[in-house]
Amino acid sequence: MFRRHRLLDRDERGQALIETALLLPIIVLILLFAIDLGRVFFASIDLRNAAHEATMLGGTVPDATCAEMKATVDLQMGRGGEPNAAVCAALGTTTDVVYITNIGCERVDPGQPCSPWSPNYPADSDLRYVVRLEYRFQPVVPLVGFLTGNGMGGSLPLRVENRSPVLVGYEGS
Repeated sequence: MFRRHRLLDRDERGQALIETALLLPIIVLILLFAIDLGRVFFASIDLRNAAHEATMLGGTVPDATCAEMKATVDLQMGRGGEPNAAVCAALGTTTDVVYITNIGCERVDPGQPCSPWSPNYPADSDLRYVVRLEYRFQPVVPLVGFLTGNGMGGSLPLRVENRSPVLVGYEGS
């Protein structure tokens, strides 16, 4: 009777090993998907905050150069320098770089165009400063790119556009 009980224990241990071997890759894949979801959520929040800061700069200094926008975006995204510093260009194929694809002033109400900047607008003018940032997010799981239509191992493009009122007559401090 003792011998029969030992054989039964050994069979159950083998079954648990096989079940673990079958389920462990699925559990790891689910965990990696969750990590990628958190990373893309964090990247989109970071990108949104960088666009907000850039539009605030443009709203107070509407003739800000692209270099000033890059410095603001890099500061907000926590990027100090090359090779992942922001660039002023159309969205490229490089991942982990913020592309500043559009900056400028737009006028919502009818009247004189907003560009080039002129401080002679009436105080009630509806001027907005627009910043569009684009970013290629590289997921950990290559299957994510395939599921989103970007090919196996492909990156996911993220785009954020923000508008802020231009503060006419702002003196600064």
